[in-house]
Amino acid sequence: MVHARFARSSRDRQRLLPAATHSRRRLALILGLALVAVAAFQGSRGLYESTEGRYAECARETMASGEIDDPQLYGEPHMTKPPLTYLAIMAGLVTLGQNAWGARAFLIFAFVGTVAAVYFQGRRLWRDDDSAAAGALVYATSLVTLAGANVVPRTRC
Repeated sequence: MVHARFARSSRDRQRLLPAATHSRRRLALILGLALVAVAAFQGSRGLYESTEGRYAECARETMASGEIDDPQLYGEPHMTKPPLTYLAIMAGLVTLGQNAWGARAFLIFAFVGTVAAVYFQGRRLWRDDDSAAAGALVYATSLVTLAGANVVPRTRC
Protein backbone atom coordinates (compact mmCIF):
# COMPACT_ATOMS: atom_id res chain seq x y z
CA MET A 1 0.00 0.00 0.00
CA VAL A 2 1.25 3.47 -0.89
CA HIS A 3 1.59 6.05 1.88
CA ALA A 4 -0.76 9.05 1.50
CA ARG A 5 2.18 11.44 1.10
CA PHE A 6 3.37 9.60 -2.01
CA ALA A 7 0.00 9.17 -3.71
CA ARG A 8 -0.16 10.69 -7.20
CA SER A 9 -3.58 12.33 -7.21
CA SER A 10 -5.66 14.11 -4.63
CA ARG A 11 -8.30 11.41 -4.98
CA ASP A 12 -5.71 8.78 -4.05
CA ARG A 13 -4.57 10.89 -1.09
CA GLN A 14 -8.14 11.28 0.18
CA ARG A 15 -8.70 7.56 -0.10
CA LEU A 16 -5.48 6.79 1.76
CA LEU A 17 -5.82 9.32 4.57
CA PRO A 18 -7.05 7.82 7.83
CA ALA A 19 -10.53 8.62 9.08
CA ALA A 20 -9.02 10.50 12.04
CA THR A 21 -7.70 13.16 9.65
CA HIS A 22 -11.19 13.77 8.29
CA SER A 23 -12.56 13.98 11.84
CA ARG A 24 -9.91 16.53 12.79
CA ARG A 25 -10.64 18.62 9.72
CA ARG A 26 -14.35 18.52 10.40
CA LEU A 27 -13.82 19.49 14.04
CA ALA A 28 -11.49 22.33 13.00
CA LEU A 29 -14.09 23.57 10.53
CA ILE A 30 -16.87 23.48 13.15
CA LEU A 31 -14.68 25.24 15.74
CA GLY A 32 -13.71 27.85 13.16
CA LEU A 33 -17.37 28.44 12.35
CA ALA A 34 -18.15 28.74 16.07
CA LEU A 35 -15.30 31.22 16.53
CA VAL A 36 -16.49 33.42 13.68
CA ALA A 37 -20.14 33.19 14.77
CA VAL A 38 -19.47 34.14 18.39
CA ALA A 39 -16.81 36.79 17.74
CA ALA A 40 -18.73 38.57 14.99
CA PHE A 41 -20.77 40.82 17.27
CA GLN A 42 -18.84 40.88 20.57
CA GLY A 43 -17.78 44.52 20.31
CA SER A 44 -20.66 45.84 18.22
CA ARG A 45 -22.53 47.33 21.19
CA GLY A 46 -21.75 48.67 24.62
CA LEU A 47 -22.05 46.73 27.85
CA TYR A 48 -25.54 46.19 29.18
CA GLU A 49 -26.10 48.27 32.27
CA SER A 50 -26.45 46.87 35.76
CA THR A 51 -25.07 43.44 34.88
CA GLU A 52 -22.28 43.49 32.32
CA GLY A 53 -21.19 46.97 33.31
CA ARG A 54 -21.05 46.05 36.98
CA TYR A 55 -18.99 42.91 36.40
CA ALA A 56 -16.60 44.68 34.02
CA GLU A 57 -16.19 47.57 36.45
CA CYS A 58 -15.57 45.15 39.31
CA ALA A 59 -12.85 43.42 37.28
CA ARG A 60 -11.32 46.78 36.33
CA GLU A 61 -11.31 48.04 39.93
CA THR A 62 -9.91 44.76 41.21
CA MET A 63 -7.16 44.92 38.61
CA ALA A 64 -6.39 48.54 39.53
CA SER A 65 -6.18 47.69 43.24
CA GLY A 66 -3.69 44.90 42.59
CA GLU A 67 -5.54 42.43 44.81
CA ILE A 68 -6.81 40.05 42.15
CA ASP A 69 -7.92 37.44 44.68
CA ASP A 70 -10.35 39.88 46.34
CA PRO A 71 -12.90 41.25 43.83
CA GLN A 72 -14.17 44.68 44.79
CA LEU A 73 -16.63 47.23 43.50
CA TYR A 74 -16.55 50.83 44.71
CA GLY A 75 -13.95 49.80 47.28
CA GLU A 76 -16.17 47.12 48.85
CA PRO A 77 -15.84 43.32 48.48
CA HIS A 78 -17.97 42.07 45.60
CA MET A 79 -18.30 38.29 45.59
CA THR A 80 -21.30 37.79 43.31
CA LYS A 81 -19.38 35.79 40.69
CA PRO A 82 -16.72 33.12 41.04
CA PRO A 83 -13.24 34.71 41.16
CA LEU A 84 -12.22 32.89 37.98
CA THR A 85 -14.85 34.86 36.07
CA TYR A 86 -13.35 38.14 37.24
CA LEU A 87 -9.87 36.88 36.34
CA ALA A 88 -11.09 35.97 32.85
CA ILE A 89 -12.63 39.44 32.41
CA MET A 90 -9.38 41.01 33.67
CA ALA A 91 -7.35 39.02 31.14
CA GLY A 92 -9.56 40.36 28.36
CA LEU A 93 -9.29 43.91 29.66
CA VAL A 94 -5.50 43.64 29.74
CA THR A 95 -5.14 42.11 26.28
CA LEU A 96 -7.88 43.91 24.33
CA GLY A 97 -8.29 47.11 26.32
CA GLN A 98 -10.93 48.45 28.65
CA ASN A 99 -13.87 48.18 26.29
CA ALA A 100 -16.70 45.79 25.40
CA TRP A 101 -14.34 43.48 23.50
CA GLY A 102 -12.10 43.16 26.53
CA ALA A 103 -14.97 42.52 28.92
CA ARG A 104 -16.48 39.81 26.70
CA ALA A 105 -13.32 38.16 25.35
CA PHE A 106 -13.52 35.19 27.70
CA LEU A 107 -16.96 34.34 26.33
CA ILE A 108 -15.40 33.54 22.95
CA PHE A 109 -13.08 30.93 24.45
CA ALA A 110 -15.83 29.54 26.66
CA PHE A 111 -18.20 29.13 23.70
CA VAL A 112 -15.64 27.49 21.40
CA GLY A 113 -14.57 25.20 24.26
CA THR A 114 -18.18 24.22 24.86
CA VAL A 115 -18.67 23.41 21.18
CA ALA A 116 -15.58 21.17 21.35
CA ALA A 117 -16.94 19.52 24.50
CA VAL A 118 -20.26 18.83 22.76
CA TYR A 119 -18.37 17.22 19.87
CA PHE A 120 -16.23 14.99 22.08
CA GLN A 121 -19.14 14.03 24.31
CA GLY A 122 -21.22 13.15 21.25
CA ARG A 123 -18.38 11.06 19.88
CA ARG A 124 -18.04 9.30 23.20
CA LEU A 125 -21.78 8.63 23.52
CA TRP A 126 -22.57 7.58 19.96
CA ARG A 127 -19.12 6.39 18.78
CA ASP A 128 -19.84 8.12 15.50
CA ASP A 129 -18.04 11.18 14.15
CA ASP A 130 -20.97 12.22 11.97
CA SER A 131 -23.37 12.36 14.91
CA ALA A 132 -20.81 14.17 17.06
CA ALA A 133 -20.21 16.73 14.32
CA ALA A 134 -23.95 17.24 13.82
CA GLY A 135 -24.49 17.82 17.55
CA ALA A 136 -21.62 20.30 17.75
CA LEU A 137 -22.83 22.12 14.64
CA VAL A 138 -26.38 22.40 15.97
CA TYR A 139 -25.08 23.76 19.28
CA ALA A 140 -22.68 26.19 17.58
CA THR A 141 -25.37 27.63 15.33
CA SER A 142 -28.26 27.78 17.79
CA LEU A 143 -29.56 31.29 18.28
CA VAL A 144 -29.98 30.95 22.05
CA THR A 145 -26.43 29.72 22.66
CA LEU A 146 -24.94 32.38 20.38
CA ALA A 147 -26.93 35.11 22.10
CA GLY A 148 -25.92 33.81 25.52
CA ALA A 149 -22.27 33.83 24.49
CA ASN A 150 -22.49 37.55 23.73
CA VAL A 151 -23.48 38.70 27.23
CA VAL A 152 -21.63 38.36 30.52
CA PRO A 153 -24.17 36.20 32.38
CA ARG A 154 -25.88 37.13 35.61
CA THR A 155 -25.34 34.94 38.62
CA ARG A 156 -28.22 34.26 40.94
CA CYS A 157 -27.24 33.78 44.57
